[in-house]
Amino acid sequence: MALPVKVAGTDCHKGQWTELAATVNVSSGGVALRLSKKVMIGDVLFVELALPARLQKNPDTSETYKTYALVRYIEIQKGGLQIVRLKFLRRNRMH
Repeated sequence: MALPVKVAGTDCHKGQWTELAATVNVSSGGVALRLSKKVMIGDVLFVELALPARLQKNPDTSETYKTYALVRYIEIQKGGLQIVRLKFLRRNRMH
């Protein structure tokens, strides 16, 4: 399922960054996405995406699912394309 996703994080120099990305795969437990920003396994990112209610662990009426996610796996493909797999950590109640 390809969905647009907004990803935010902090780099090793404590600089904040935001990137608009696209999902490769999505489930109730996490998401795989194409990301150009280099991240490391163990990094915690903040993601916002329009996730269908059936895939949300705690569905509500918000159209945008906002949560923190842990970088669990990074796959570098041909041409330097990076696929990052994230595990959802908790739901952020601030909309």
